[in-house]
Amino acid sequence: MYVFSIIALLFSFSLAVNIALAHDEEATSTDEIVINVNADDLGINNPKVLPDSPWYGLKKFWEGVIDTFTFNPITKAENNLTRASERLIEMQELIENGKINDADKVIAQYEKRIDSIRDRIEKLTDIHSDKAEKFLDKFAEHQIKHRLILEKIQESSAKPEEISAVKDKALSALSEALAKTDNEELQARLEKAISKIEDGDLKEFKNLEVLKALEDRVPEQARPAILRAQENALKRLRGDIEELQPVQSERIEKMLEKSRGDESHYIEILNELKDNGDLPDGVIKELPLIKMRLEERKTEREQKMRDNSDEPEEMNETEDSHDDSSDDADDSMDR
Repeated sequence: MYVFSIIALLFSFSLAVNIALAHDEEATSTDEIVINVNADDLGINNPKVLPDSPWYGLKKFWEGVIDTFTFNPITKAENNLTRASERLIEMQELIENGKINDADKVIAQYEKRIDSIRDRIEKLTDIHSDKAEKFLDKFAEHQIKHRLILEKIQESSAKPEEISAVKDKALSALSEALAKTDNEELQARLEKAISKIEDGDLKEFKNLEVLKALEDRVPEQARPAILRAQENALKRLRGDIEELQPVQSERIEKMLEKSRGDESHYIEILNELKDNGDLPDGVIKELPLIKMRLEERKTEREQKMRDNSDEPEEMNETEDSHDDSSDDADDSMDR
């Protein structure tokens, strides 16, 4: 009987510890506005051959062959988007394996794929077909997801300024694609794209940050559609905040402190929420401190990029000649 009592006591203690650990893990996982994107989210398989493999050159050669013998402009654009997604997932895996320098060398290959799509955007928007429209929807969705991956990569990269430049260029490609459509269609396409982002506590903070980044790049005539999309995201964010208990206002602070993206956009969103009376009292009380921390983080990030840009640039040893040859082949086909 005594033994059974001891076993029961140990079992109860173990159960209590597991519940507590699960609770802590849940709290840790949700106390940040960080949305992680994986291969499944981009509709691709996890890469089996990474850039540090001796077989990677053969993989790139085969991609070049496919590029050369793909003549349909929509299929060509889809292939470029798939390859761009694959490059980002490869970079993520390399960083997770501690091979940061190898990962940094892949960014140029991603940039080339986005440039290839960007060069063909006008042709694609002129093709009025369901397939072209589906690609443009997919491009909008994936570019937002790519931005989330690039922000994660930028945190670990030895060349954050280079990642930042590519991230801005990719967003410009998206803004150009969106600007080719009328405002009603632009808003619908954009809202459809952000709705595909994985759900999470206060994910609308992140959606708004992306929309504000887009607002800075679209032509003037497209801005009203972006602003309407922002208004809708702000409404959804208000609803999310209302669902949080007042005692959880500290979580909002923690989420913002750990968030990725442009800190100035988060400050702008906080000011809008405050002006509309949508922030919990606890957050309003701590707002000056939250904004100060966001400003400090922005200053640190920009200083890190300046420090890295002052360092002598190394030769990119993994720049693959197959990329150049396939791009040249694509350009000659277009001509």
